[in-house]
Amino acid sequence: MGCGGHGAGLLLLALGWALGPHPAAAAPESCEADDEAALMQLQPRRLSAGTAPDGDPICPGNFSVCPTDETQQRCGWLEGFTIGGGFLFQGITGVGGCTRGWQEPLNESCFEDPPSGSLGELLLQYARGYSEWGGTHTAWMWSGKSFAKQDSWGLIGDYYWKFVARYAKGFRFTAYPEPLNAPFAQEHKTCAVVPSAEGPGYLLFGFTSEPYVYGAGFAIIDEHGFIVRQLATGDGPVADESTPGSVVPAPTSIGGDGPAAAMVKSYWDALAAGDIATVAAMYHPKAKVILYNSLNASNGDQVQLQGFEGPGIAAYLNKVVSYFGPGAIANGTLALRFGEEKSQVRMEKVPGNAYSAYEIGSAKYTQAFVLGDGGKIWGEGVVAAMPGFVLR
Repeated sequence: MGCGGHGAGLLLLALGWALGPHPAAAAPESCEADDEAALMQLQPRRLSAGTAPDGDPICPGNFSVCPTDETQQRCGWLEGFTIGGGFLFQGITGVGGCTRGWQEPLNESCFEDPPSGSLGELLLQYARGYSEWGGTHTAWMWSGKSFAKQDSWGLIGDYYWKFVARYAKGFRFTAYPEPLNAPFAQEHKTCAVVPSAEGPGYLLFGFTSEPYVYGAGFAIIDEHGFIVRQLATGDGPVADESTPGSVVPAPTSIGGDGPAAAMVKSYWDALAAGDIATVAAMYHPKAKVILYNSLNASNGDQVQLQGFEGPGIAAYLNKVVSYFGPGAIANGTLALRFGEEKSQVRMEKVPGNAYSAYEIGSAKYTQAFVLGDGGKIWGEGVVAAMPGFVLR
């Protein structure tokens, strides 16, 4: 797709350059002029903390947040996530330059150290945005039905270098993270939830590329802005046992009978029975459900994105049950399930969380949730492929 496929795409350029000057990454000569023009348009102006002319609060790090009564808290909390995105930008753009715009066959030396360790180092810096004490990334790929778990900075960095960046040609966001496009997050009701005494912070973002139909991540973020868990779902590229963190076979159960394990069983039993009232009662009154639904396997840009809160959660669940029809959820095939109970790893509090992936007829439905301190569902990210699903 020509220069549109260079680096991580113009949208990711905005994220990287929002953080200020960075070392230039190598790029194909034919794309330099287009990229330079794009950067001139996308680079935010240097502003101190305050409000931008369009009304979106501007943080000291030159990124915007959704306007709330907690602007300064949001700025500080999302700063680390935004800085990590800058390293991700540099690493993926560097891979684009090294491979001359992902020219096939790919230059494999771009994913080896030596000679390309500097690219791996950039993505290791991205990984340092995860908690030092057990910060973990997981990835379920419907293509190939593979699961990978990266529970160290080294594995996270390698996964983004040797898998995500490998398939990043034509990368573009289909669900912007709040710091990159706060008005978009407001429009779709997907602004991040900041941590509080009742539960952790979280957000959801998603993208597409030429190889990826979609990739989306539900990130659980601690009070200091570090990612504790990121539960990712994708379709398109095929991962295998050489993928960093590969887990074979993929898990399909949660051990024990703690609150997270019990919640998963009760939730899916009630949903399969069409008992919306019981399912809705499992949510905290302040919970948010964020839906990322891929509508067309041939066009990654066709996405439904919406956040639901309060009575909107029950209304959404009713639509899901109606979409699948009587008995369909009960007859669905469980492809993946894992979770963990609330714990503490050194200085890091890990909230109860769980992930399930189902094939229901020809549709795919994954659910990632995090529990609040009171044991109810505090936040949920749904990544689905439900063609023809109607939100309104």
